[in-house]
Amino acid sequence: MLAASGVVSPGQTNSAVAPITTALGNHEFDQALELLRPALQASPANAQLWMLQGLAYSGKGDRESALHSYQAALRISPDYIAALKGAAQLEYQAGQADAVPLLEHILRLLPQDTTSHAMLADMAYKTGDCAKAVSHFSASRPILSSQPGALQEYGACLLKRKQTDEAILVFTELLRTQGDDPRARRALAAVQLSAGQPQNALATLQPDGRLLLRVQGQGELWATYIKPEKFIPDHGHLMHLFLIRLPYMDRMYHLHPERIEGGSFLENLPTFLAGKYQIFADIVDDNGVQGHVSGVLDRKAEVQRDTSRGET
Repeated sequence: MLAASGVVSPGQTNSAVAPITTALGNHEFDQALELLRPALQASPANAQLWMLQGLAYSGKGDRESALHSYQAALRISPDYIAALKGAAQLEYQAGQADAVPLLEHILRLLPQDTTSHAMLADMAYKTGDCAKAVSHFSASRPILSSQPGALQEYGACLLKRKQTDEAILVFTELLRTQGDDPRARRALAAVQLSAGQPQNALATLQPDGRLLLRVQGQGELWATYIKPEKFIPDHGHLMHLFLIRLPYMDRMYHLHPERIEGGSFLENLPTFLAGKYQIFADIVDDNGVQGHVSGVLDRKAEVQRDTSRGET
């Protein structure tokens, strides 16, 4: 919600406004209106009083009276941010196109206002203007993680404009913020499919039984010379992966992940006990140089029966 905090009083003393703002802060909207009536009679050209009346009517749910009050404030002080935001919020919530010039006016005064950018992005999306929507969504990026609907719209417009890499990033964030919502997972998989990444899409749809590995080294030497796309097979496999259960090292699994798009590796995990596993992997690059990578897998799934070593 847009808020009219930090307003500047164009001519009214703090002592006269204080009781009104106190009533508004306490959600005593009728009391605020009672105080505003004589104040406006005495100072009808005071934009702040009209803006405060707009806040009071808005608090009571009287949209028409609130909008009239904000418009009165803007006739007196056209660049009054609090009144602009109040009027824009009402018009936006009502789905009115009149919100657009108000929001654009705000951005001329406050070019970095993320809320105004987000509102304009949403309105552009609803009218099918994805070029404008993407521009405003990008400018409102810092607040989108708390707005899954906006992320969905942003990703859809990126996909429509064939910006699939960016769309994947947005839908990945949507999945993260939605707490593993199946709908967000399906949306990400659909984007990955459209980008020609079927194995990544499959890994997205079936996360619990699959291990996705991204091989990443440290230091300039690794970044310069070791490239996952240049690994060559060793004994018939690009990677030999070993999982050893910690802390007792009482289970070991030898797997062979397959390379997928982007240089990552994907492996169907066997049925095995939950717990923490140390990962070791052997790789060979196209110069014949052998490398070793390591990591940790924390399998938090419910313990399943493991018959690989005769355990019952």
